[in-house]
Amino acid sequence: MREESLPESLRTWLLSTADVIAGRDAFEKAAGGWSPTASSHATWELETAEAMGWGDPPGSPPAAVHSALIDWFDMADGYLDAMEALFRSGRVAHVVPALARGLMEHCHKICWLLEPTQDVNGQTAPVTLEDRSARAYIEELFGLRHRRDTMKKLSGRSSVEFQVCAADYEEMRTVTIPTLFPGAQTDGKPEDWLVSGQRWRGPTTLAERYSANKEAVATKGAYDALCAMTHPTLYAIREFIQYEPVGELLRRRRLIAQDFLERIVGASMATYWRASLDAASYFGWDRQPLDEWAHVLNDWRSELIAVGV
Repeated sequence: MREESLPESLRTWLLSTADVIAGRDAFEKAAGGWSPTASSHATWELETAEAMGWGDPPGSPPAAVHSALIDWFDMADGYLDAMEALFRSGRVAHVVPALARGLMEHCHKICWLLEPTQDVNGQTAPVTLEDRSARAYIEELFGLRHRRDTMKKLSGRSSVEFQVCAADYEEMRTVTIPTLFPGAQTDGKPEDWLVSGQRWRGPTTLAERYSANKEAVATKGAYDALCAMTHPTLYAIREFIQYEPVGELLRRRRLIAQDFLERIVGASMATYWRASLDAASYFGWDRQPLDEWAHVLNDWRSELIAVGV
């Protein structure tokens, strides 16, 4: 269904939703140039690592945390850019669930990296400088492993590209991480890795963890639904199809399911907002722009964000 054939009420809703998505520039206003404030926890971690002589700035372990955050937010913004463009075009069927899923997965990684506390043997304990840095390096290692495996499939074991990727992975696994985190276990599958007490967490595990956050009402069950919608199942396709009689024939047309789209887009934006708030807290940024965007989100979908938490 192209924009020119849309009912006026639906076109208005699509454009208003695009405007709500565009409100994510609240995070850019809060972040400024990605510099932590002097009194922030991010600055404390950088200074503590330097005082310990841990790593070599700018390649110190806390710097790896910042690098991962910037990259994940960059990808999340790309998903939002595409989502906004689709809503403005009116071509939102089928594709939006995939974008919403990718957005939530990246935001869950951000929330995991920045969470202030963790469960240790049934007790709540702070996430320390070493813990957070270990999580960042686990993600670095996972990325290098994935890059190596991808290049093997694309170019073959004998290719120069694969050899370079394999060497980078082995250096991170056998040199960099053991040097920074003595006793680290990086053999086997990612699920088997253990670095400074930290383990790799996959998308499904993190989705289950963060369905218990302040936006639980908005996000609960959304990730599972999005996974189902992005697999090649016929029911998922048919959710966006309707048939209209044209004489003795039926005309097939794409259906824009407003309520469904509002739910999944709302869930993904609530997750992005939470990740943005966690980043603002970690870097010591002003959260006011994010709170203002939260009110816009709540006007768009009632009680989507718990403001002031």
